[in-house]
Amino acid sequence: MRRVILLACSAFALLLTSNGILFAQKTAPSAEQIKAARDLMAVTGAENSFRSMLALMGAQITNVVIEQNKGKEKKVREILNPILADAAGKREEMVSQAANIYARKFSIAEMQQITRFYKSPIGRKLVVQLPQIMQESMRIGQSVSQKIGADIIRRFKDEAKKQGL
Repeated sequence: MRRVILLACSAFALLLTSNGILFAQKTAPSAEQIKAARDLMAVTGAENSFRSMLALMGAQITNVVIEQNKGKEKKVREILNPILADAAGKREEMVSQAANIYARKFSIAEMQQITRFYKSPIGRKLVVQLPQIMQESMRIGQSVSQKIGADIIRRFKDEAKKQGL
């Protein structure tokens, strides 16, 4: 799970630092498109997920650096805390770039329709339940993929042995 989160954070960071190459478009979205996208992101909890992702990334980095500098935890935190605070300030950049993606992928009317759904009782329930569903699904995916991977390796070894490899 930790590896998956780190990979996701790394991939997202790579996208953010790509100087806009992946986010390039012919015309910038209108203010109305960006507003609709931000409204959608707010109601789905996407904005909060960026905050959570940055906090998790900061905690993981702190743990790694402290582990590598045992006995110097106080100094590590003195150095790292302002850096992490600065990084947390990048949340708006992430939200802004994500809003541009929504604005490119959906029309204003579509974003408004999706927002209405997420404001409905079932939409609000989905927002609340989705993180737990995703977490449980990731656990299941890891477990099943490990079993499948082990089976593939076992079957390959058996067949390779039969064929003299």
